[in-house]
Amino acid sequence: MAGNFCTQCGEPLEGEELRFCTHCGASLADGDDAGASVPASMAAGYTVPADVYQAQRSASPVGMGFAPSAGVTPGQVPHQPVGGASSGRDDKSVVRRGAVIGIIAGLVIAAIIVLVVYRPFGGPSGDSSSGGELSTTTVEEGSQPDVSDGSEGADTSGSESSDDAVDYYDDLMSYYNVMPDYDSQIADCATTFNNDYTKGDYGLRQADADGAAAIHGNVNADLEALQALDVPADNPYYDDWQHMVELMTDLQHRIDVIDQSWQNSLSYSDPANHVDDIIAPIAADNVDGTNKYKTHYQDNYDSWAPTKR
Repeated sequence: MAGNFCTQCGEPLEGEELRFCTHCGASLADGDDAGASVPASMAAGYTVPADVYQAQRSASPVGMGFAPSAGVTPGQVPHQPVGGASSGRDDKSVVRRGAVIGIIAGLVIAAIIVLVVYRPFGGPSGDSSSGGELSTTTVEEGSQPDVSDGSEGADTSGSESSDDAVDYYDDLMSYYNVMPDYDSQIADCATTFNNDYTKGDYGLRQADADGAAAIHGNVNADLEALQALDVPADNPYYDDWQHMVELMTDLQHRIDVIDQSWQNSLSYSDPANHVDDIIAPIAADNVDGTNKYKTHYQDNYDSWAPTKR
């Protein structure tokens, strides 16, 4: 036998003691038998003519994955190393690596698109009113946001409503009604002062002075509260408020000079020798022997009573 491959077509030979190639029909005998003709049964039943096969083999060596190499006769397939099939596996590895790189590149591009389309702080860069879940509230051109504090339509001119006017009436009447009591208390303080301010009993004078000081404090407190009403000039009770302030001021002046005179009396152990100094505050407000603020109060109290409007 000539070997493991046919010397004509290069195909591997299967079996032993073959005399003819089972693929091309060439003789496999050594020596004189090499030119023996191919049996008709082999040529007709199992092979194609050798010259046709050779033509087909020599026409497409590259297409079959082999390149001609030195020392190989035409039509003979060179011996392929055992690892020859690795080229197919390498191609597949290249394809897989390319696919992985493609996926990574796609993810990077998608991330860049997300960063560009969605600005920081969770807002899309474009119009989000097309049905997406993210949306922003915008103010149309030429409009202003609603910043109303609920005071729209409120009257800021300083005028008071009828309810406010009623409230002023009630307040003014409360002060008006307490004034006669203060007038009586101050009159009593004046009588007590005239009777005791020259006495040598210091304890008696101190007690009288404390009583006058208490009335003085109450009148001052009511006067401050009355002034704090600050009735607007266009309020229907503005004039009534002014009158109440004047009457309460009359009372405050009357008790104030009595309180000062008591302090003068207490500064002397023997007040009888200092009458003029002690009663100087009272004398300053007297006109024809009567306190001018008392006269003003008595002349106007009845006529200045607040009127319901």
